[in-house]
Amino acid sequence: DMLTRFMTTKSYNNGDQGFLTSYFDLPGAPPRNFLDGRMYNVKVKHSDRRNCNQEMNAELTEEIGNTAKVLHFMDATKPWVYFHGRDLSDSSASNLLTTNDCFQYGLNKWRTNYLQVLDKFPGLDEHLRATVNPQVIKGVLRNADGAGNGVIENMMNIRGFGQRKKGMFDRDQRKLAKNAEGLKVSVNILNWKRPENVQKILEAVTKYEAVAEVVVWHCLNETVFAFEHPKVRHIIDPAANDQFGMNTRYKLCLESSQEAVLTMDDDVLPPEETVNSLLLARRDDPNRLHGTHGRNPHSGCTYNFQQTPEGPAQVVLTKILLTSRHFCSKYFEFTEVMEDFAKEGTPYWNGEDIYMSLVSQKVSGNLPIRHNLPYQRLQGQGSGISHNLKDHLAYRQKFLRKATSKLGLSC
Repeated sequence: DMLTRFMTTKSYNNGDQGFLTSYFDLPGAPPRNFLDGRMYNVKVKHSDRRNCNQEMNAELTEEIGNTAKVLHFMDATKPWVYFHGRDLSDSSASNLLTTNDCFQYGLNKWRTNYLQVLDKFPGLDEHLRATVNPQVIKGVLRNADGAGNGVIENMMNIRGFGQRKKGMFDRDQRKLAKNAEGLKVSVNILNWKRPENVQKILEAVTKYEAVAEVVVWHCLNETVFAFEHPKVRHIIDPAANDQFGMNTRYKLCLESSQEAVLTMDDDVLPPEETVNSLLLARRDDPNRLHGTHGRNPHSGCTYNFQQTPEGPAQVVLTKILLTSRHFCSKYFEFTEVMEDFAKEGTPYWNGEDIYMSLVSQKVSGNLPIRHNLPYQRLQGQGSGISHNLKDHLAYRQKFLRKATSKLGLSC
């Protein structure tokens, strides 16, 4: 109930305390109850540079950590201050990630639950981003009626839709579809542990005019499913996990019938508008990658988790990525020089998105382009391989530096 009211309830101090004060005064709110017990006040302190003391070990160990109901981040370092919606803000990584083991445990435990909440409540991610940037709020309110109705609806499910009126959106859709006539793409998806998501994606993208085929590579025997459609082709080969690791997606690319290949993760669904926009961008600028998620390293070739502005990006993620059979073929010409390092990744060849971006630059001389286009989040987005923020950041930073060096590129 709190989460459903959060986006429409004012907090006098823009924090949790102000929200709770307002919430319990709302009509129909439950009565106030005060709870006693350590599990409701597990203390996590960023400024404590020591490792876990005996008390903290007892509270935060994996064996009994699930009994903690409330993590109390005691000093000024509150994780939610540093996250703009789902993304960690630009200046925060070193402050949050270079600290004691107890804080790291608390941070990862908090972030796991935080991402689950964002998945469960559509629109909350966008709301949290908007409260960081008042201009975004103004843009959303401008498209609602005078009473503010429609704000939440406009922000739900699909990024980017809330900043345009429906009539304008319909006209843009028709214009995009007309311009994209004759353009065709193969869609590639790996089916791992979220078959329900993959089937939902198939139900949608098979209806898109530009989608000539969808090829699903089933990576686990226990999640194989049947989906009969003239556009859908299945490859059942779980052994590819051991043989290719994350490079399986690019082996799948080589199996595609179309030169243009849209590879995407199983936790996002691009609308037809986004697919058409990427195809038009590739038609006008074919000798580079085009994607919806980009990363530009900090100085010193330090990996950056923050989303880049629209435009050139050294790395575009495979979240929603338009590549080609040409780039996929070239990719495997350069994998041998990174093979030893890639074996250290979990899973094997983790970092394949970084490497595809760098290989595309190596062979074309062009940076990939990040496009600010809408997409829908599907359930389970927080359960990917980057669940341990500290370890994932450290690995990707090493991978980026090693790969740029091996390919003779610079950050």
